Amino acid sequence: MKSVRSLLIVTATLTVVAASAFAFAQSEGPNWTEQGIAKRVIARVEARLNFTAEQRAEVKAILKAEEPTIVALAAQAKEERDAMAAFPAYNQSEVDGVAQKYAATNTAIVEERAKIRLELRAVLTEEQLEQVEQFKADRDAHFQERLDQLIGQL
Repeated sequence: MKSVRSLLIVTATLTVVAASAFAFAQSEGPNWTEQGIAKRVIARVEARLNFTAEQRAEVKAILKAEEPTIVALAAQAKEERDAMAAFPAYNQSEVDGVAQKYAATNTAIVEERAKIRLELRAVLTEEQLEQVEQFKADRDAHFQERLDQLIGQL
């Protein structure tokens, strides 16, 4: 059950982690690039979904093609967060301006993640897609159980 839960979490976060890992590589130093979390996540998903060599190559090609966009969006979002943190005093118009830019950047990030997710799903077979959906259902059920437990403890 523990491995199923881990698989669910990994599968659900594949696109999010893959997209962000490339971005973090730019700010967190060479360790993220050389031994990045994206590579570990992809390796786990490949193994659990039994990727073929062709699927593995397609996934790598998709992520490599999207890398410049991902890195640029992450850098832009970081720049906007830093700008918000650097305000010497509260100024409503300055905050609104940066917040609007940050919201637009985050919208672009969500759109990019959706695009990548759909491209990655296109690589999977029907059986693999069914496995992914089952993992999601199991993850959701586990989350609901845990939430119910926490609420019961209040």
